[in-house]
Amino acid sequence: MVVMCYKANSVFVVIFLVMLQLCVSIMLYIFGLQRFNTKKTLGMETYLNQRDPKEVYYKDAIGTTVNLHRLKRGETDGLLGVALENRLLCKKVSQVDLLLVVHSAVGNPDRRRIIRTVFKKDPMYKNYTIRLLFLLGFKRDAKLQDKINQEFSQYGDIVQGRFLDTYRNLTYKAVMGLKWISHNCRNVRNVVKIDDDVYMDLDNFFSHIYHNINSTNHILCRVLYSRHAVKVNRRGKWAVQKYQFRHYDTFPVDFCSGFAVTMTGSMIPALYKASLLVPIFWVDDVFMYGMVRGFIVTLDNLNPEFYKLKRNEILKCFKEDKKCKVVFSHVYSSLIMPLWQWRQESLGHSGSS
Repeated sequence: MVVMCYKANSVFVVIFLVMLQLCVSIMLYIFGLQRFNTKKTLGMETYLNQRDPKEVYYKDAIGTTVNLHRLKRGETDGLLGVALENRLLCKKVSQVDLLLVVHSAVGNPDRRRIIRTVFKKDPMYKNYTIRLLFLLGFKRDAKLQDKINQEFSQYGDIVQGRFLDTYRNLTYKAVMGLKWISHNCRNVRNVVKIDDDVYMDLDNFFSHIYHNINSTNHILCRVLYSRHAVKVNRRGKWAVQKYQFRHYDTFPVDFCSGFAVTMTGSMIPALYKASLLVPIFWVDDVFMYGMVRGFIVTLDNLNPEFYKLKRNEILKCFKEDKKCKVVFSHVYSSLIMPLWQWRQESLGHSGSS
């Protein structure tokens, strides 16, 4: 009789524990489901704000073996070796007022010639110490490389990296430029980065920008804000691989439209060091002026009066308005010289044409 009671009690205890565990599991499931659903109902802007963008870049790379070695900066920094350089470019002067850094392609010698001609003839070149620096990669073409060597020998204003000169290697070009300037142009006051199809007005730059960018923790550019939904493309020319910015439809950082970016020279070494903390991302504007600069500096939006994105707008401005304040314009390279000539005429610099 005692044995039967003991067995009955044991069965009761087992049933009680099983039921208790089942109840606890159900409660945990319900509670967790509610939290999950609550997170899903958050607005996209709130969700993005709650995530640490610096953490996202690393998390997106974890767990994948697709080109993972390309994300390790300790290795990729070795790809930034230089084949051609003029280490004396910024030497023999106490201060370089403006270093104009031009991202150019190996096959664009005519664009570089136009930029050199315009800047060397501009009267503002006599009032300030200005240096030109063209950043190039290389092509597996011996004849083309011979032409680059001749161009370098004649002008001494080229830094050529050992990486292929391709659209998707623009980030290497940008980081190489930071690294080179950090080592060889520490006496530069202002650095302006442009592409080789951008017109830059020196007179307006020194009149409206040069004396107003003394702050060491700001980058001046046309800011593309994350809240304005700059799309992460998964196909086409600007395709981003699936493991990068995973689960994002738009880039979660503010960054610069890279056609024209103004920085203080003292910021360049810090930017270069910060670039070593971030996995390489091929869209150079997002990488350099979004992901990297996010570690150390803020962005200031360029006054819309200082740039024009359509060639008819800048033509109208220079032809009809003597007080036109345009500093940068993204135009066909063939328009750079005519724009400069019209500008000199409006300023009364007839001897510069």
